[in-house]
Amino acid sequence: MKKEVFRKVLLLFIPIFLELLLINLLSSIDTIMLTRYDELCVNAVGTSNQTLSLLTTLIIISSNGVSITVGQFLGGRKDKEAKDVLSQGVFFNFFLGLGLMLVFFFFNGPLLKMANTPDSFFEYAKTYLKIYSIALPFQAITQVINANFRAYGKPFYMTIISVVSNLINVLFNWLLIFGVGIFPELGIKGAAIATVISLIFKTFSGIILNHFILKCPLIPRHIDKSILAAIVKIGGPSALETVTYSACSFALTAALNTLSDPEINSRVLINLVLGYVLMFSSGLASANSILVAGYVGSHKYNEAKKLTLYVTMIGLSFVLLLVTLINILVDPLFTAVAGKRDNIDIIRSVLPLVYILEIGRCVNLIVIGAQKSSGDVIFPLVLAIISMAVIMGGGSWLFAVSFKMRLAGIILAQGLDEFVRGIVSLIRWFSGRWQNKSLIKDKDLEIEEEMKEPKEEFIYGKREKLWCCPIFNEGRQKILFNWKNETWTLFFS
Repeated sequence: MKKEVFRKVLLLFIPIFLELLLINLLSSIDTIMLTRYDELCVNAVGTSNQTLSLLTTLIIISSNGVSITVGQFLGGRKDKEAKDVLSQGVFFNFFLGLGLMLVFFFFNGPLLKMANTPDSFFEYAKTYLKIYSIALPFQAITQVINANFRAYGKPFYMTIISVVSNLINVLFNWLLIFGVGIFPELGIKGAAIATVISLIFKTFSGIILNHFILKCPLIPRHIDKSILAAIVKIGGPSALETVTYSACSFALTAALNTLSDPEINSRVLINLVLGYVLMFSSGLASANSILVAGYVGSHKYNEAKKLTLYVTMIGLSFVLLLVTLINILVDPLFTAVAGKRDNIDIIRSVLPLVYILEIGRCVNLIVIGAQKSSGDVIFPLVLAIISMAVIMGGGSWLFAVSFKMRLAGIILAQGLDEFVRGIVSLIRWFSGRWQNKSLIKDKDLEIEEEMKEPKEEFIYGKREKLWCCPIFNEGRQKILFNWKNETWTLFFS
């Protein structure tokens, strides 16, 4: 059983991990390029991205909702409903992305002032935000398409697109930041333009792949209120949780911006390196969520529980190993990333606290992801609001400013928030209270009763015993679902 489970997790994890790895690698190249151009540009992009995340996480309403809803419909063998989910999600997310674009295009200045952005890189951040906002409708559509591919267990296709998209981003960064050949030297404006170009490419590539691979409609023939309700029911609380995280991160960023430029830059570099730890936890969490949604859709709760605990142990093993290596190799690693030895002493002094942050984050991502896939979305939301507001938001100011722990206080507040939520989520998972939250109810699975014993049927003239269930029955023609190999076949009885 463990070998089979490990194989399923691995088949989903590998493409998701590769996508995250390559995105992180190319993002690191972006950061290094900007560091070489002007260190203040790095701080500006970091603050801009934190400001963007405050509202752009709203698109998670559809992306999370689509992924979990499709997964549960597929687990409950509702293929038609599963295909209809994507078009409703794209419709919802496109208009949401359009609204966000208008907010960031016209109100970037006030939003950055709310983040306590220093004057030294305020104009850089404002320029970056204004240009980046153009890509938000495209980003919103891509998020939903990507979630749909993962729910169907085919993340590899979007991984390929992500790789090409990020290569385009790096290429145009190099051309437009430094002004190579006929291209003008645009600095941070060039970095923003490169990001917009890559995201537009990713969106149209995803639309083409969806047309040929999944064949799911992207434009809804009508607004299906039941599917939209299911998406919002699952994705809404998840998005509110992420908005809460972004709002508290916003408070954390405001506390961080009271520190010196070297400390701000040190946190950017630490987050850059920790991105490679996070991708293991995120990849395993995504793979686990897809499988859990299928198990919950077919009411195989025990399998879902065992799988999540198994994946959590794998994730923790990876995280402990990687964080230990980062602490051992701190000097050569961060010197290579920054291109100089500045800020190494600051980084070395706070790195031991990363153990708390990454252990808690690993458990959090995997277990809470499983809870959301089961339909248990309210509890993680309530837990997040309390923990993030008190520990991360309030703690960042308390530790960093009041207790004068500075950057160490910022990382400690983040770590304690992740750790507390991880422990509470594990207790919830063991309790089994998430088992009655599925979108697919017992009455929807009554058809499975007909699959418990093999039936004798003629397959094109040959009598065979099959584990099957009649889906369509008209005269001598039947369409049967084969429970053993999960295929549809036309039979003549």
